[in-house]
Amino acid sequence: MIKKFKNVISQLGTGNIAILKSKNVTVNNVQAMDELSKLIQKGNLLGAAKLLLQMKKFVNSQHPAAPHYKYEFSEDKSGNIITSIVPAYPEAPLLHPLKGSFNFILPEKYQKFNNMNELLNYSYGNQENIELDVVAFKTWVDETIIDEHHKKDFATMKLTLIPIEFPPPTPMRLYLKGHSWSIDYLEIGVTKIDGSIVIMDNHKQKHAPFYVQFMIDIANSRADMKIEINDEFFSSVKHVLMFKEFVQLSNKKSSHELALKMLKEDSDIFIAKEWHFNEDKSDETEEFLDLLRKLRQIEDKLQVNFTLPSHGFITENELNIINLIYSSVNNGSLKEKLTKIYSLKMRDGNEIASLLSLHKTRKDGFSICLNDHFNVPISLFGVEFSFNIYQIFLNNITLKDAELLDRKLAMKNDEEELIVKLKPVDTEAYLFQRLYTDSEKGI
Repeated sequence: MIKKFKNVISQLGTGNIAILKSKNVTVNNVQAMDELSKLIQKGNLLGAAKLLLQMKKFVNSQHPAAPHYKYEFSEDKSGNIITSIVPAYPEAPLLHPLKGSFNFILPEKYQKFNNMNELLNYSYGNQENIELDVVAFKTWVDETIIDEHHKKDFATMKLTLIPIEFPPPTPMRLYLKGHSWSIDYLEIGVTKIDGSIVIMDNHKQKHAPFYVQFMIDIANSRADMKIEINDEFFSSVKHVLMFKEFVQLSNKKSSHELALKMLKEDSDIFIAKEWHFNEDKSDETEEFLDLLRKLRQIEDKLQVNFTLPSHGFITENELNIINLIYSSVNNGSLKEKLTKIYSLKMRDGNEIASLLSLHKTRKDGFSICLNDHFNVPISLFGVEFSFNIYQIFLNNITLKDAELLDRKLAMKNDEEELIVKLKPVDTEAYLFQRLYTDSEKGI
């Protein structure tokens, strides 16, 4: 069944814009065009411009609602001429509103709406242009009839309802009251309105680390929020850490209220006292958070930026490097309980002889500190570090296979490296590791 609506539309400058489209509208003045051609051929561009202005003023003066309204002509991609009725000055829509009545056939897609109000609300809420087949229309300003036509007058008559654009995005801040967590800058704007539900997000914001969407049900005072890391920042330690900390706070049933603030007005547009994030808590998440915090501290102290691996996996070797660098930049050593044989290569015969002497004189164990210089830089997640000294300290240790080492030392040449094996003498044996640079004692 085809629905027909007949409505009066009053345009006050705050509603939708009505555009009538016809293939048969032309403006032709042969004498004026001949004169214009002559002026251009003679190179009198100023005269041609003046004539064009006179022609435009003449056309506008012929508008039935002049001097309050004027014509505007354009051509669409299909070559159809579009005739628009536009205000001649800003106050015209308020002082002399353009009104009209239209009979049109409603497309099947929109037949679920019961009246024009519902249709216009849908158009605005979805930012969707609505094109209607016009059967008849009549427009007027004050007491002056502008147009009155039936479909038989034109091959095609269309009414296009163009909704006013949503307000531009507003700078906002998403934060937890009484907590340091926040996304300090978001450009949030309305993207859809469906009844009492308003959807807002920051999809227009360029180079935003996060995509944030709010689905607010005004009628039920409830809001759903979606937050995602944008692909461009998925390898950023800072932003992955922010996201994971937000998840952790949610899982702990945070007592901090979640708020969205308009920065310019310095006022909250909503506050959520109870909120949660739909992501399961796991021990892996806790371990990953601890790792991210270490990486973030390293970034801050050394002024570097890591690029997290896209596959999401961190090897055991990478984990050891992270822990070693983290301890070093915090003026400490990485402490590890020594429970098995510790082997190292040594070239200096005097140092090896000193170890053998300690082994003979300190039967209850001894401690040593060794510095190893290296030329190949340590690299991690796209960053090369300037460390070139690897220091180890071992306590409560003794030599393993001391007699064999003594015999090898006796036959050793200057460039030969010997493998020295150290073993713990009790449960209090530890290995301490730290990184240095030549130019400083510590980090």
